[in-house]
Amino acid sequence: VVALKNQGANTDGDFDIPKLGAGLKGMAGGMAYGVNVAAQLGDDVDSFLATFNGKMDMGSANLKFNVAAGQNTKEFGLYSNKLAASTDDTLFAAAFAQLAMGIADNQTLRFGAGYVMEDDDTTDTSRMTVFVNDQITFAPGFFVTPEVSYYDEEDGESSFHVGAKWQVNF
Repeated sequence: VVALKNQGANTDGDFDIPKLGAGLKGMAGGMAYGVNVAAQLGDDVDSFLATFNGKMDMGSANLKFNVAAGQNTKEFGLYSNKLAASTDDTLFAAAFAQLAMGIADNQTLRFGAGYVMEDDDTTDTSRMTVFVNDQITFAPGFFVTPEVSYYDEEDGESSFHVGAKWQVNF
C-alpha cells in the first residue's frame, strides 16, 4: 500500500509508506492435582490453559486480539461455573478483539468485542459484549472516555450501558 505524498498537479514521485508492524505472542500451561471428595476419593483433575494474543499497527490504527482455550481454568484464577471440589471437566474458550484509530491528535476511537464460553457437561454458558469508546485528551495526563456498551449475559438477559470515565495521571 503506497500513498502519494503530493497529490497536486505536479506529482514528483514522493511517497509515504504507512507504518505497518505486527507482533504475536502465545503461552500455555497445565497442572494436575488430586481431589478427595467422599464419592470420588483419589480422582485427579487436569487443568490447562493456552492463550494466543497479538497486535498489529497500521498507521494511526491498531488491532489487538486475544484467544484463549482451556479446561478447568478456575484453578488458574479465571471465572468458572465449576465447583472447586468437582472432578467434572469444564471446557473454556474466550476471544477478544479491539480496533483503535487515531481520528485526531487528541482523540482515539475504539471498537471492540469479547466472547466467553464454558461447558461443564451439565451447563453451557456464554457471555458476549461489544463496545465503542472515544478517548479525548484535553491536556497531557487528563482525558475523558465516553463509552457505549452492550452485554449479552449467560442467563439470556442483555443490557445496554452508556457512560464516561475521566482520568488524571500524575
